[in-house]
This record gives sequence, C-alpha cells and structure tokens, in this order.
Amino acid sequence: MSIAGKYRHFKGKEYEAIGEALVLGEDVLYVLYRQLYAPYSLWIRPKVMFIGYKEVDGKKIKRFEKVSEKKDTDIDGSDCVGLIAIHSETKKEYRVYSKNDNLFQLKLC
Repeated sequence: MSIAGKYRHFKGKEYEAIGEALVLGEDVLYVLYRQLYAPYSLWIRPKVMFIGYKEVDGKKIKRFEKVSEKKDTDIDGSDCVGLIAIHSETKKEYRVYSKNDNLFQLKLC
C-alpha cells in the first residue's frame, strides 16, 4: 500500500503524504509530507509515528487518517528536490536532495 495521498491529522488539519524518505546516515524510514494550508511547509516524521496511533482523552486514535489516494494533480515529488523539510519532533531542517528507488534522500542542513 502506498503512503502517498491526502491525510487528516487527528487535530483536523489536512496534509499530503508525498512519499517515504531516508535521512543520510540513519536507519529510520520517514514520511515526507506537506501542509495543505499556508505556508504549505514540508515536514518529515518517522513512518511508525505517521501511521501509528495516539492516545487522546483515554482513546487510541490514528495520528493521521488517510482520506484519499494520490491523484495525478498532486505533487509528484520531483518538485521537492532542493527544498527543506522540517522534522516534526526535533524541528531540525533537512534538505531533500534526491529520489532513488521511490525513496527520497534527506540530509541534515
């Protein structure tokens, strides 16, 4: 199943998952995604967290709920090369420097 598509965060805002990514020198698989509201920033989050659950008011709910599959009109990822993505937890910045074997390659700025 492809990670790409439109998602709704448990707090209600929408995001587009563009694809999976690896950070140079790490073994963690990330999801590269962007806000679907201004300023349309790029973000990365460990895949296990992105597809995982969060406890809210004593109930386990999905952190991101997929609402639609990727469409031809969505960003294809090649537009992301050279851009900066922010780590959702650490707020560190990573440059998106290539896409190989359907994985984006990221490097800490």
